[in-house]
Amino acid sequence: MARLCMRATAWMAWWRPRFAAGFRGHRNVWALGNPGFVAGERLPANPEAVIEAQAEAVLGETDGAPFVLLGHSSGGLLAHEVAARLESTGVFPDAVVLLDIYSHDRDAAVALQPGLSAGMDERSAAQVPVDDTRLLAMGAYFRLFGEWRPKEVKTPTLLVRAGDRLFDWSRDGDWRAYWQLPHTALDVPGNHFTMMEEHAGTTARAVEGWLSA
Repeated sequence: MARLCMRATAWMAWWRPRFAAGFRGHRNVWALGNPGFVAGERLPANPEAVIEAQAEAVLGETDGAPFVLLGHSSGGLLAHEVAARLESTGVFPDAVVLLDIYSHDRDAAVALQPGLSAGMDERSAAQVPVDDTRLLAMGAYFRLFGEWRPKEVKTPTLLVRAGDRLFDWSRDGDWRAYWQLPHTALDVPGNHFTMMEEHAGTTARAVEGWLSA
C-alpha cells in the first residue's frame, strides 16, 4: 500500500481530514508541514532548505516503502520540487499529484490573488485561522520562491483541475489550472476551494482511480 504524502498550503489545511478520508482502506496518508507557520518557528533561509527538509521527512516517514507526493495550490510546487530532489538521489516516488496549481506564471499569480484572498477571508474561522504569523510566513515563502521554475521530473505527474471557475484569469482562453511540464490532466467538480471541501470525496476518488489504473 503506497503512502500518500500530502502537502497543503498552510493556510488551506482545513481540507486535509475530509480529503484524506477518501483514501481510507486504500492508502496511508501523511500530511507534511512547512516551518515558519507556527509562532516561534524559524523560516527557512532559502528554497533549498525547505525542499531538503521535506525530502528528508518523506524518506524518514516512508522508510523505503512506495509513496506518492501530493500538493494543493502552491503546495504542489513543493510536492514537485521534493520529487525532483529525491530523484537526484536515486529515489523515485510512484507519482506526483498537483491539485489546481497554476505552474509558475507571474501574470497568473497576480490575477489569482483577489480570488485567493476572498476565499481565505471566508474561511478565516476554519480550523487553521489566518493569523499574523501565517500571513508573514506566506509572504516570506512567496519571496523565497519568486524566481522558482520547475525542473522536469521522470515521476508520472497528475494535474487535477477544478471544473468550476473562480479566478478572473485565463491563459490562451483557458482559465483552468495548468502545468508546463509533461503530465496527465483530470477535471473534477468544484472550484479551487470547494474541490477540497464539499467535493473532497469526489476529488479523492478521481486521484485514487488514476493512481490505481
